[in-house]
Amino acid sequence: RGFRNIKVLDAYAMELSHDEVIADIEEYDPDVIGMTCYTSDAPLTIDLCRRIKEKFPGKHLVLGGTHPTVFADEFLLNGDVDYIVKSEGEETLYELLVVLRDGGSLADIKGLIYKENGGVQRNCDRPQISDLNSLPQQAWDLAPMHLYKLPFYFHPKGNRSLITSRGCPVGCTFCAVHNGKRIKYQSAERMMSDFRTLVHQYGAKHIHFMDSLFPGNKQRVEEFCDRWISEKLGVTWSCSAYSNCMSESLLKKMSQAGCTTVSYGLESGNKEMLDNVEKKQSLEKVRDVVRWTKDAGIKARGLFMLGLP
Repeated sequence: RGFRNIKVLDAYAMELSHDEVIADIEEYDPDVIGMTCYTSDAPLTIDLCRRIKEKFPGKHLVLGGTHPTVFADEFLLNGDVDYIVKSEGEETLYELLVVLRDGGSLADIKGLIYKENGGVQRNCDRPQISDLNSLPQQAWDLAPMHLYKLPFYFHPKGNRSLITSRGCPVGCTFCAVHNGKRIKYQSAERMMSDFRTLVHQYGAKHIHFMDSLFPGNKQRVEEFCDRWISEKLGVTWSCSAYSNCMSESLLKKMSQAGCTTVSYGLESGNKEMLDNVEKKQSLEKVRDVVRWTKDAGIKARGLFMLGLP
């Protein structure tokens, strides 16, 4: 879309120090630097942003992610960040880059937070992207694909990941994903297209679907499984799920289509704790789903939270 000199530097996967990141920025000399930030990385990210701005005061520094969105003032006023992209970033970041290149008004960019006159300006929210199929395929060719290995989720070799939906309708109080309890899905056809690319072009041996609620649309998952079985791809996969969405028949179909592991967000075995965080989950249903999963030949993993009220 008009911006071709782009480089992806995955400092975490490449095990780069802050000094090495800054050296790479100096060599590549970009006009705009974009970063993401998790809560666990926030102090390190703020330190890196300060160092980047001290070394390159004329470069535009953009952050995205849930933590910078919630704590925008901390990053803009104390971390030397110039702009924060809220929620989905595809359109907001593109419009920001156009304004930085061609000129225009920052106030017209929905979903943008930025510094103005010593304070913080929050533009109106951008509507969520309704059609995930309209988004281009990820730029895997720019990433160090050979370095991505997460043993907890993935097969030890040939690991790859996909996100084929956004949002969650459950609404647990501890989670930032639900975003109004809406969920949007890619089609099964688009899922298979990305799946094939990872298998044939990037040597995937196992793919983990990192969706918060992968089986939320049963018809979509069944269609994906039918396509997988028909094409005989021979590559295994895994996903995360909510027990209320699962059925014995769906798990059998998933097993036939190469699913090896389902990680369930169980959070707690105490019903009172689950009710306190509005986790609408029946402990009896959890027991049934775990049994169905094992009976289907799929490994069932439980994800739990410590310190719930």
